Amino acid sequence: MKELGQILRKQRCNQGIHLEEVERSTKIWLKYLKAMEEGDFEAIPGEFYLRGFLRSYADYIGLDGNAVVQYYQQLKEEKNASGTERRKTTGRKRSFARQIFGSLYKVINSIM
Repeated sequence: MKELGQILRKQRCNQGIHLEEVERSTKIWLKYLKAMEEGDFEAIPGEFYLRGFLRSYADYIGLDGNAVVQYYQQLKEEKNASGTERRKTTGRKRSFARQIFGSLYKVINSIM
């Protein structure tokens, strides 16, 4: 998926836009912008946020955000089909949804 990151970086550079400007305008943290440009989409906390970040970032730098998200989905499906890239996991890292549901479970149990 590094090729998508390279496309984003090249377009931003061609437009003469600095990452800090993108961060200020889109409200996407710099570390997530850098991760997207490096093709490290697993660093983004959740698929929902990733698609939104991609769309906003692409629109800001003059690309069609919806087309970029579709391209990401295509690359992801190809990666899953080929099995060549594996998801990086650590014992400490949990999915965003699991964290939310865990927190909700604790709150509900404390009320009851």
